[in-house]
Amino acid sequence: MMSATAMTTSEMIESMIDATLGEEAGVREKHTMREALRGLVRLAKAEGLMENGLLESECLMNRLMAMAA
Repeated sequence: MMSATAMTTSEMIESMIDATLGEEAGVREKHTMREALRGLVRLAKAEGLMENGLLESECLMNRLMAMAA
């Protein structure tokens, strides 16, 4: 297994899913958890941009939509 610093976001999410739900969890259950975690990552990125003044209110929706894609 890779070290935590070398893991990508996707790899970290998959690791969290396996640790939380177990490898025997169903496809639907894993998908739901995966999408919830991806949503949290997108939210954290948006909050980071806002805190750094890089996300202005007039273009908030455009940047959030681009991040979600």
